[in-house]
Amino acid sequence: MFDYRASWISINHQDGDGGQFELFRKGEWLTKEMSNHDNNAVGMTTVYHNTVALQNWCPKGTPNLNWFEGGEWANGSQWMEGMDAGDPSTLFSTSPGHVYVTSSLTNLFNRPDVWDSNNAATDVTQATRSIVWLTNDFVVIYDRATTLHSGLFKQVHFSLVNPPVITGNVATETMPDNQRLFIQTLLPLAPALSDFNGAANLKPIAQLEPTQYIYQVADPSLPTDTRFLHVLQGADPGAPMVPATYLQSTESTAFDGAVFGSAAVYFPVSSTAPFAGTTISAPTGVHTLLVTGLAPAASYGVSIQSGSSGHTVTIAASGVGAITDAGGVLDFSF
Repeated sequence: MFDYRASWISINHQDGDGGQFELFRKGEWLTKEMSNHDNNAVGMTTVYHNTVALQNWCPKGTPNLNWFEGGEWANGSQWMEGMDAGDPSTLFSTSPGHVYVTSSLTNLFNRPDVWDSNNAATDVTQATRSIVWLTNDFVVIYDRATTLHSGLFKQVHFSLVNPPVITGNVATETMPDNQRLFIQTLLPLAPALSDFNGAANLKPIAQLEPTQYIYQVADPSLPTDTRFLHVLQGADPGAPMVPATYLQSTESTAFDGAVFGSAAVYFPVSSTAPFAGTTISAPTGVHTLLVTGLAPAASYGVSIQSGSSGHTVTIAASGVGAITDAGGVLDFSF
């Protein structure tokens, strides 16, 4: 079972959970929000909700905060209690083989002040999440994070039942019944990976809550603009991880992608740039290719060249040949 949430929160008593996803497999939550009744002002923040944390900036240093906002400011969380710049927008589509969702979360990370611009925290210019659930066991997540100022942390968090074993760019969670969750980080290319006991920071965590640990992926260079690309895989006890490889488009509009097993998924690098066509590859062994981020229910010209190394797919900005689904996804089968 896969679920996703990026709903309106412009009303009180909501969590900073825009972009939250959860994955349930064979009787266990491999990852889910860390449910809590926290009095520490951090439990409602994005760090505990399987989504992005983006540090903001204020002209006066620290904005004048309400009593409940200290954790939000420190954690790079989305703002709550109606203090954000507006609600998110979400587009999704489903098919027999996959679920796709994309959300603009930018408004949630900004805290305007109509009375005093020096007290505003509105440095986040892009915060989007695109996510694909594929063939039950795989989740591919692409996060775009942009701020006006550099030196601000940008992080992605995953709530886990057990502490992960981190090897290279892969984190492995082993469940009580020995099934596993593999988390492969493809972007950023040189991430900072760590984990901590998230439950220890909550007063209290919810009774019977299985997730106790937080796995954190950060861009240590603290740039103004970064991308996160992850491939998650749920696996039976003893089953091997399917290695994922980072791919890039070669012409026109830039796309980032991941290939794993018989599937490849691509996302546009920019969520706002006009589409001017692109050329992408589906290496040998790929039978399912998803190209996301296009206009919903739109027609595109497509040409496919096949060779010993796989398929090269060129998508024109206009033309007749392929029609996207309601979420703007082209689904190719080879």
